[in-house]
Amino acid sequence: MEDDKLQVVVVGAGIAGLTCAITLSHYPRVHVTVLERVPTILPAGYGIQVPCNACHVLRSLGLLDRLIATSQGVAPGSLSLDYKSGQVLLNKDFSRFQDIYGAPWLFVHRADYIRVLLDEASRLGVQIRLGCEVEEVDTQAPWLRLANDEIVTADVIIGCDGVGSQIRAAIYPDIRPRYTVAMAYRALLTRDQLSADLFMPVVASSKCHFWLGPQAHIVMYPVHGGDTFNLVIIIEDFTLSRLYKHGDVLALVREYLMDWNPVVTELLQMVQQLVIFHLWNVEDLPSFTSERVTLMGDAAHPTLPYLGQGAAMAVEDALILGTLLGKLTQHAPSQSIENLKARAPTILQAYDTLQRDRTTNIVAKSQTQGHFNHLYPGEEQRERDADFAAFDAETTESKCPWVNSAFNREILGRDSEAVAVAEFKRLMADGLFESCSGE
Repeated sequence: MEDDKLQVVVVGAGIAGLTCAITLSHYPRVHVTVLERVPTILPAGYGIQVPCNACHVLRSLGLLDRLIATSQGVAPGSLSLDYKSGQVLLNKDFSRFQDIYGAPWLFVHRADYIRVLLDEASRLGVQIRLGCEVEEVDTQAPWLRLANDEIVTADVIIGCDGVGSQIRAAIYPDIRPRYTVAMAYRALLTRDQLSADLFMPVVASSKCHFWLGPQAHIVMYPVHGGDTFNLVIIIEDFTLSRLYKHGDVLALVREYLMDWNPVVTELLQMVQQLVIFHLWNVEDLPSFTSERVTLMGDAAHPTLPYLGQGAAMAVEDALILGTLLGKLTQHAPSQSIENLKARAPTILQAYDTLQRDRTTNIVAKSQTQGHFNHLYPGEEQRERDADFAAFDAETTESKCPWVNSAFNREILGRDSEAVAVAEFKRLMADGLFESCSGE
């Protein structure tokens, strides 16, 4: 009987929204509906890295092996290279991550990631409504008005609607996303396009390659079982960011990188088209939550891509909030829906407490990593390279987050399910439901 269930509306059917809906669907007394703006969810996009903390989440949901099956397996590692000489500055061994952080690291295609989530959502009976564009939000009631004037009411609304979030705009009308000076230029290359001897070391290693240079870096790694390679060029140059509107983007990027290593310049000759992605940021929010409405993923904390943590933090958000809300219903089987609704703000605030400081730190560290990726030759670049050369996954101290061992343990080793379960036990001990006992 739907009237006896907590009604949760998730806005956005991306990685965050689907993961949250899947988590909530494991609890019989929760009914979740996902509203997605686009009329069709297409298997599109580019590569995405799935760090260890995201793999912890996927394992908790029983989805990790399915995602691994879409890729070449567990990612073997990464190489950071000098932009001009091609010298290896850092050889990072990901095969140790299972032992160090408790989970692997993956290179996947976003379409494969979404397909795994969609298949699981379908298996669990999640209702996904397509073509539902949100026009208005009442955060107090709460309810949503769609573009067709339909009013959608809910006990809890979760905004997973990306960097241009309508839900965030309803909570914080004066906070708007801002362009950064950096832009990402993306392409996919087939293995056949990379058959030249020059590319063989890159292709054969199956590692992620980073070429680091002044104001720019390039990333390439295999996806789709190694048949396709994801190429991302990030350039932090205001002049180029303005010129792309008036010229051939590919020609402009080739010219910008013309003095880089021959592997890079020849890679760009293989590219037929670059797709531009603006990189955005949003000021730190005072809270992710307002009463029974909350935000997650890019709606809450859009993140520059330099640590691969944007989608990883989104699935952490999703599992933690989904687990907390689900356990609210599970541990209060005799409570009325009104009583559950009355306690929902406490649950949402607990989620905010667990995630906001953590994600704010990762957002800041991602920006710092961008600085270290784009150094000009000089003293700071030499210090970075020395830290790279001395890197040990368990002992290195560095200003550069990518090789700071303590930071990586804190970020990559987190088991979000265990964090959520522990937080719910704390809430119970503090009297969330005086009539209910903890696990």
